[in-house]
Amino acid sequence: MPTALHPPLWPLLLTVVSLFTAPGSGVGHLGGVGLGLERVVGCAVGALAVALCGMLGRRIGGPRVGLVAAAIAALYPRFIVLDTLLSSEGIFSAIVCATLLLAYRFSERPTGRLALGLGALVGLAALTREEALLFVPLFLIPLAWRAGPSRLTLTGIAVLGTVLVVAPMTIRNYFAFHEFVPVANSGAVIGDANCAITYYGSAIGSWTPSCIHDPHPSPNEAIESNRQQSDGINYARRHLARAVLVAGVRLLRVWSLFAPNGQIAGNLTVDWIGTIVYYLLLIPAGYALFVLRRRRRSIQILIAPAIVVSLASILGDGLERLRYDAELPLIALAAWTIVLVAGRSGPQRATLARRLHTALQ
Repeated sequence: MPTALHPPLWPLLLTVVSLFTAPGSGVGHLGGVGLGLERVVGCAVGALAVALCGMLGRRIGGPRVGLVAAAIAALYPRFIVLDTLLSSEGIFSAIVCATLLLAYRFSERPTGRLALGLGALVGLAALTREEALLFVPLFLIPLAWRAGPSRLTLTGIAVLGTVLVVAPMTIRNYFAFHEFVPVANSGAVIGDANCAITYYGSAIGSWTPSCIHDPHPSPNEAIESNRQQSDGINYARRHLARAVLVAGVRLLRVWSLFAPNGQIAGNLTVDWIGTIVYYLLLIPAGYALFVLRRRRRSIQILIAPAIVVSLASILGDGLERLRYDAELPLIALAAWTIVLVAGRSGPQRATLARRLHTALQ
């Protein structure tokens, strides 16, 4: 049957590998050589994300910051694990990081060509994970609107870039399902995050496929997705006060500030190592934002992924792996602080440590 259960870009990339391996493994079978090669593709995409993270660090702090950022990203446990799981976070983060780099160029020299490219990258991100559409109102339009005298034209061109990339999938979905489906049939995200299981008990703020079950699902995937989304929204409306609390818990969960458990490798040791490293990066990254803001340097581009991740988690679920794209700028910011501290003398480092302690209080 026609499906749009997931955005198409990552499955399309893996399909290129499957075309050569499926005849030997059996169509629809994921294993053996085919699985191994697809994991290699995941690692290659992860390597690209590492390089882009280094370029982002270089952009905000120079070559040394870029090298440190790339080194941290290459050794970051969460990235190493995610790159082998065939999930879309790796390619999504690479596209988002490329978007941030182009955004810096656009902010320095706003042109129609760069605006179109920026919108196109946001469109590619949306074809990887649907919540990237939030970048349009939260990041793309504000950035283009502040571009100068031709702000209206540049804003229109940027949005057009996103529409041109996403439209083919939207048109395909309409003819496949006879419903308006911008990218994917993602109603289960809402439906399976709003029920008694995820509102009460230890699973609060999480997501579970056992939330809502219909013994007679529609053969039309879009209609079934709409039903799941409607069921989830109706449940939230009937438990509005609890829904507000759960939204806050989702936000804390996605940033590992509530019941952190990694949720990545399935190996408790690896998960906790990754979580501890993440915690260690939060303080220098926060200090870098504080200093950059005090120096009147714009931080809008760097915090845009974190804003999108936060809003998506509030509306959907608080799975920790969904913040992969926001961790790349976090690593670049942490690298900025590390290079700053390493370049100071002993007394200067002591003074910087006191300032950091004061900033965090």
